[in-house]
Amino acid sequence: MNETRDAGSGIGRGATVVIVLHSPREKCWGVLDEISQAGVFLRGLDLNAFDDWVSAVAHGEPFIGFGDLFFPMWRVERISRDEAAGGVPSLYEQVERRTGRTIDELLQTDSSKLAGAAFMFAFYVLRGRNLTGLSAQRGLPLRTGRKPKGLTLRKIIVLQA
Repeated sequence: MNETRDAGSGIGRGATVVIVLHSPREKCWGVLDEISQAGVFLRGLDLNAFDDWVSAVAHGEPFIGFGDLFFPMWRVERISRDEAAGGVPSLYEQVERRTGRTIDELLQTDSSKLAGAAFMFAFYVLRGRNLTGLSAQRGLPLRTGRKPKGLTLRKIIVLQA
């Protein structure tokens, strides 16, 4: 996968990218799977969760990691390659430096840990709890204990299904 990342021509499968979306405005980071007329397939996460995710991985804490995401083309505003600029390392270089693991390793281990996390989240959905309750009681995904605007576990489970 590093061969594709290092290639200088265009943005292709396996490249780490930042996608800017509109309606609603979002930014996501991850490894590009496919770009088609229908939209963009990405294995990644919301850029707002990036620092918490890297910190959780570095400290061996549970966290909802990468997801298989699809964004319809009408929502895509911009796709840019995740590159170092002006002495600031790219996001994937930051991940590798802070965790000591490559993106490829994290993608492989992330899918195996997701099954256990999904069971825990399903339990809380059945009990009607949101992310704030989960974080406060178990010290899981959200360290601040704040509930992201409009985000509940029901929506996360639907996205993971």
